[in-house]
Amino acid sequence: MDGDLKKRISDYSYEELLDRALSSVKVSGGDRGVFSLPKISVSIMGGTTMVSGFMSVVEYFNRDVKHVLSFLLKELGAAGTISGDKLILHGRYSGSSIENTLLKYAKTYVICPVCGSKDTYLTKERRVTILVCTACGARTSVSGKV
Repeated sequence: MDGDLKKRISDYSYEELLDRALSSVKVSGGDRGVFSLPKISVSIMGGTTMVSGFMSVVEYFNRDVKHVLSFLLKELGAAGTISGDKLILHGRYSGSSIENTLLKYAKTYVICPVCGSKDTYLTKERRVTILVCTACGARTSVSGKV
């Protein structure tokens, strides 16, 4: 190092140098904040449960609607269909049980177990489904057939 550079560096405090270094580092993409589901509205009419906002949850997960629906129906032990943005379940199910099941899906098939990002996608290798994170590059096998 030449003398002028040493003098310039020594003019800064440790915190100022750290701030300069951190401001020049590019942070990789990825949504590493707290994971929260989009709002859904659950209403029960007779023996039918209507879940409004189901498609917004599927879009937030960035997953195939058939995959999410299949998981939800299997976990709840229910029969159901999709009509527009609504999920129609045959039977009476509480909003908390539906939200808990969607969170279980997210923990298994959406959220990266390494960095916590939701920027992931599913791929099949032979007979194994792999969760690939685009934020940190982690590859994790996910169990269970849907």
